[in-house]
Amino acid sequence: VENRDAEDRYADALDHDPTLAEARVRRARLLTVRGKHDAAAEELTRAFAQPIEDRVLRYYAHLVGGRIETARGALPAAAEHYREALALFPTAQSALVGAGLVAMQQADARRVVETLRALDASAETGTLADPWWVYDLGYGRVADTLLTQFWDGERAR
Repeated sequence: VENRDAEDRYADALDHDPTLAEARVRRARLLTVRGKHDAAAEELTRAFAQPIEDRVLRYYAHLVGGRIETARGALPAAAEHYREALALFPTAQSALVGAGLVAMQQADARRVVETLRALDASAETGTLADPWWVYDLGYGRVADTLLTQFWDGERAR
């Protein structure tokens, strides 16, 4: 119920401002959780249609894209999303695990081993920096910026 409510709220936000990339990424995630993978892919395509300046949001978008494409059976596209996520956060556990799972499904033993080694090395050095761990905090990570933008827009009216 909460996910459906959140999905509706993101849709409302996008009706108000279609350029909200984060709302599109988060809505895409919720759609794929409900098994609506094609609709999720469309939402993510719309998010990527504009520049996503925020590095963490780009990471989220690629993780969600990897999950969507894996669910759709589009493993090369899923692998590319995970490569992009790892380019942003090379030691991120979520992206490493996703990339490893796709490599397993593709029967690419070399990439599976490489991914496992990277995950192990990151764990040993304690460098598993992964923004996904705080995904549920939502806009809290940029709340001050968003509030400033909101109030600047209101003042301009």
